Amino acid sequence: MLGQVALALGAPAAAERNFARACQGNPRAANAWFLRGYIVWRQQDVRQAAAMLTAAREARGKGLETGGSALEGDVKRRMYSEAGFLNVYEQPWHDIEGPARAQNHMHQYLQNLPR
Repeated sequence: MLGQVALALGAPAAAERNFARACQGNPRAANAWFLRGYIVWRQQDVRQAAAMLTAAREARGKGLETGGSALEGDVKRRMYSEAGFLNVYEQPWHDIEGPARAQNHMHQYLQNLPR
């Protein structure tokens, strides 16, 4: 959550430090991988952004859908879902989208925040 606040306040370096710690502490933190992808995408490193999205997809796990109710066997994997105001952009993301398409809506939201 601290990384999301830092990102909203326009402090991507601080956000990256928080997201990196989250990924280190919990490799299944798909939202942190997704948001790290946003940071490097904004730095115009499309290759690294794509790598972060791949990490986000792998963190989600095979067969885990992005929405709806948990089915039998999904509960343990869903325990890794984290709350945060930017998660609304990661949760509906489909892993077939490239970095620009995946990050564009969140980018528009962050650019319109008052600072």
